[in-house]
Amino acid sequence: MKKKFGIVATMILVLVMATGCSLFGPKANGLIMYGTDAQIKDALEITKNDVSKTDDFALKYDAKQADDRVIAISKSTAQGLFNNGLLQQVKDKDTTEVIAKLPEVTGGNAVIFAKTDTTVTELKGVKLAGQYGGDIVIGESRGFAQTIVLLDDAAWEKLNADKLGLTVAHFKKDPKNLLVDLSKKLERAQMVVIKK
Repeated sequence: MKKKFGIVATMILVLVMATGCSLFGPKANGLIMYGTDAQIKDALEITKNDVSKTDDFALKYDAKQADDRVIAISKSTAQGLFNNGLLQQVKDKDTTEVIAKLPEVTGGNAVIFAKTDTTVTELKGVKLAGQYGGDIVIGESRGFAQTIVLLDDAAWEKLNADKLGLTVAHFKKDPKNLLVDLSKKLERAQMVVIKK
């Protein structure tokens, strides 16, 4: 009995932490799916009756790096996430706010979003330098990465790193009941509130 209670309590805690969504705030209406094309295709097949729209993007990362993961996103991906209200400034430990505008990024200069002020980071042995853009996250939490590097599209294309899909799935209703099953199929699933 204690074991079952412990398992249920752990699952609830994981769901609350993984969602990044407030228990008392707006209900999630979307899910960010991180995975290979095949993983995302399988996840979307399961949810096809519940999803009204998807926005497909990609990120670059080091597949061997699990802790303190650094990802790189293109300006186009950042614009898509921004349009959905998914680039958010961390205000304090439990509060985020949709950013008002996307930082400018041109040429080889990067914008680095991280918890602490940094102007240089490394991804797959490549040093990426630029300006600190603030404590910005995708969704309402650091669901997949600790550091996000924003590059212009040409610099992102040239970056030699592992590529991973990032799909924003717009749901007709709160996807919380699907999170556990989808988390088994994807690299990561993150519940979000998508701006309408």
